[in-house]
Amino acid sequence: MSARNPEGRTAMLVATYGNHPAVARLMIDAGADVNAQDAIRNSAFLLAGARRHLEILRMTLGADADLRSRNRFGGTAHIEIVRLLVAHGASLSLPDGQGVTPLEHARRRGYLDIQRALLAAGAS
Repeated sequence: MSARNPEGRTAMLVATYGNHPAVARLMIDAGADVNAQDAIRNSAFLLAGARRHLEILRMTLGADADLRSRNRFGGTAHIEIVRLLVAHGASLSLPDGQGVTPLEHARRRGYLDIQRALLAAGAS
């Protein structure tokens, strides 16, 4: 499961690069690490978010994706996830179990890009 090709990619990353959700599911079910990064610091989680491979992204989130991980540009998949949720009609004001809205979560954590995206989409 930890074997890598010359670019440092695991089988899970190869499946993600090719956008092969069925293969990704098999890899995750077999215990693949969705946070393993290749030579250019992509992981299955980060790459799926950046390339909008939504099905694989959902799988990685369910497989303990490291939400704080960063790619070679210092970016995370957070903003892509927000953009996808907004584009697909997610409620921008739906609070969590503690009554905290998505915008408030972004403010508390200092996620400026997410704050901007939420505000631009009409969050309050």
